[in-house]
Amino acid sequence: MRNENFSTIANVRGKITRFSSFKTYPAEEMMKDADRIGREISRTIATTQIRKFLDAVKKLKVKMKKPKPEERKGEESITEFRRNEVLYLKPHIAYAGGRHRNVRPFAELVMEAIDKVHDADDFEQFATFIEAIVAFHKFYGGKD
Repeated sequence: MRNENFSTIANVRGKITRFSSFKTYPAEEMMKDADRIGREISRTIATTQIRKFLDAVKKLKVKMKKPKPEERKGEESITEFRRNEVLYLKPHIAYAGGRHRNVRPFAELVMEAIDKVHDADDFEQFATFIEAIVAFHKFYGGKD
């Protein structure tokens, strides 16, 4: 297997390392980074390799959601933060990184991001980031 250049992932990982929490990641910057990562990994990582992780994030997001008070009927937000279950996402992505060498840089980025998830707002931002990466991956013709 040839050695791929994952410079975007390395740069974004370094940026995330400097955040105290994931919610401090400015939304516009986060979306630009998700776009760049999605484009970069679309050439090397199969959709199924990252889709399984996205599914785990979405399941956890659903577990944490509860309806907002009556004045916002129909909307939901994360009201029951489960730090332990967020941490359990790390071995999930680590397994994919260990099984497929081309996933490893992405897995390391995600594990760094998980370390910055300390509350419900962090998790919302993190989940949005992962969803965006997968969407951009697909947009750029991610491998199947």
